[in-house]
Formats: sequence, C-alpha cells, structure tokens
Amino acid sequence: MLTSRWTSKNLEFSKFTKSEAALAKSIYDSNSGLESYDPHFEIFPESEFITHIENDCSETERDGEPKFFLRCIRRRTDSKPIGYFQFEIDAPSRSQCWLPMFVLMPASQGQGVGIEAVESLVSEVRKIFDIQSIGLNVYAENKRALRFWFHCGWNEIMAIDIEESNNREYTCVTLIRRFA
Repeated sequence: MLTSRWTSKNLEFSKFTKSEAALAKSIYDSNSGLESYDPHFEIFPESEFITHIENDCSETERDGEPKFFLRCIRRRTDSKPIGYFQFEIDAPSRSQCWLPMFVLMPASQGQGVGIEAVESLVSEVRKIFDIQSIGLNVYAENKRALRFWFHCGWNEIMAIDIEESNNREYTCVTLIRRFA
C-alpha cells in the first residue's frame, strides 16, 4: 500500500480524514478559475470529496482492482495545506499507474513545490510497487499545466481526444511517463 504519510525536502504528504472533506474541496475550488480552459475544474459538491476520502485504499487491499489513494500536500514549515493528488495503482492495468488529479493552490504554483511533490510521489510509489509507467490527462488549452507535465517527464503522448463540456470542445492529451 502507498504510505499514509511521508515527507520530502519541503513538503509532507498525508491522508485526508473524513472531517477534511471541506479542506479537499477548498483546495480544488481554488483553481475554479481554470474551468474555462480546463473542464477538470468544474464545481463538485463536498460529497464527491467525502467519497474520494472513503475510497482511499490505504487500509484495505482490493485484489485485482485498481488501488486508489488520495494525499494532501502540506508545507513542512507550517503544515499549511497547498494541494493534493489522487493516484491509482494497477490502472489501467497491472504495473501501470494513473494520476487522475493533481492540484496545487494558485498561491503555491510557480515555486517549485509542484515538481517536488510529483517527484516525491514517483519516488515513493517506485519504492513500494514495481511500476512500468504513470499516465495522466491534461487539456491542451491549459498550456501552463501541459508545460508543467512535460517538464516533469511526461513527454510521451499516448492519445489525443476531443471532448465536449458545457457546449465547448477541449483537446484532452493523454501523457505517459515510463520507467525502466
């Protein structure tokens, strides 16, 4: 199982508790201004975040099914929450992983903490699991996010799809990072 808590140089990572669903939602909602070019950031009710917290597999093993994890990202200096990620092991298939959501609050973006968080996640996952790749989706319209993921090593394009949301088309790019 993915470790419930770990640290990197400047960050700490931990499970959300059920009482922190509003916190997870507020981190997510801090990026709602991106919705016009990234439909990932549509508004979701707090119950959606409660479901994600409940689905965290840290305490349970799901044989044959993808294992879902949700971790809060905090600054080590003051434990202030600055983001979170959702992560799936054995998704879409064995030895592959999927990163459905990575969110940093706008005030923490552009400071190097995103790169540190992603590299810490990759390192932690690779210590525990024998993985061959990690995939994710990013919208081409969200140029800053696309550049970020390329900079972090997700530079292989697996697919490009046109999606429609709110009567608008978006270009969804599936990226993958492979490991030896």
